Amino acid sequence: MNLDYKEYQSLQEISVRSTLKDKKLMKYFNLETAALIKGIHNILSDNSFHDDMPLFFALCKIDFKTIASSEIFNTGQYFDNFKIFDSDIEKFPRTDFLKIPALITENYSINGKFSPELFNKNFFSKLSPIEQFKVLANLPVSFASIVFGLHGDNVTIYESGRSLVWHGVTTDYQGVFLIGSAKTAIDGSVKAGIAYTSSEELQTSKYFTEDICAIEMFKNWNEQGFH
Repeated sequence: MNLDYKEYQSLQEISVRSTLKDKKLMKYFNLETAALIKGIHNILSDNSFHDDMPLFFALCKIDFKTIASSEIFNTGQYFDNFKIFDSDIEKFPRTDFLKIPALITENYSINGKFSPELFNKNFFSKLSPIEQFKVLANLPVSFASIVFGLHGDNVTIYESGRSLVWHGVTTDYQGVFLIGSAKTAIDGSVKAGIAYTSSEELQTSKYFTEDICAIEMFKNWNEQGFH
């Protein structure tokens, strides 16, 4: 296995400009996309590959249960972004982020019932179309395929390291391919891992039978070696 694992601190630049033929693509990248493309570039710079190889990717979601204790909202640009939900949001303590779902329900409801139609009409119209585009779950693998000219299978799953390994083990593709994962924390820091591997190799991993958050699997491989 050839592995690239990186942890980027909050507001740290993830430089991918030199990797791109079309620099305009960058405006559509979220942090996971930039980190994934950076990792794939590092891997493929040292390895040969076929453009039909698969790319299997696990997107790890933020644990919102930990957000309420986060100190970033004391000065937080992240908190300020949520003023879009309600002009009275300042009446809540900045660390009480968990009240936001209640605000959404209160302000985008009809007769006390949350209305997706009202939310879509009155909320999304306030967002830049580019920002809306960035929340698509399959955005990282889609842009990675475009940037590196990959036209093999690509799959996006959530969280599970075991599921990611199983996708690699059960693929019909003969040869090496890429598996990866990324996670953005609420403070804007990012973890990203990418591995150049094969079905035969992944069958020997402990995560073929044991599950773990995918990004933690890459972190473990980076710190302890492939297992």
